Amino acid sequence: MWSFSKNKQAAKDLLLHLSQRESMQQLVAASIGYDLPSFKSMYDFDTWKTVEPPLGTVYSYPPRAMNRPRWRVAPSRSEVGAQIYNQAINTVMVAKFTQGGEKLEDVIKWAERELEGTLRA
Repeated sequence: MWSFSKNKQAAKDLLLHLSQRESMQQLVAASIGYDLPSFKSMYDFDTWKTVEPPLGTVYSYPPRAMNRPRWRVAPSRSEVGAQIYNQAINTVMVAKFTQGGEKLEDVIKWAERELEGTLRA
């Protein structure tokens, strides 16, 4: 099992620091606008206006009014979602169908088997 530090206050302080607007601006700027803040109130950073080349390249970041942000594999339990992410099940499904030439029904059955294995684990 995981072994975590006993200094929980340090972890809480770090999370609090990283969630502050100034810290989040630095993280977004470092990722050239590809990392989104957790809070919609922080979607107004200048990074998305100034990233280039060319200006406006990162058009979809942050999501605009017509876009609805979604979390993949929601509303699965976090441990299941983590496994789906770690095994890249979504990505593999797309690759099997679009590049592997497999039938959609077969791809869906494959994903079902993978998820059943994840749920048993």
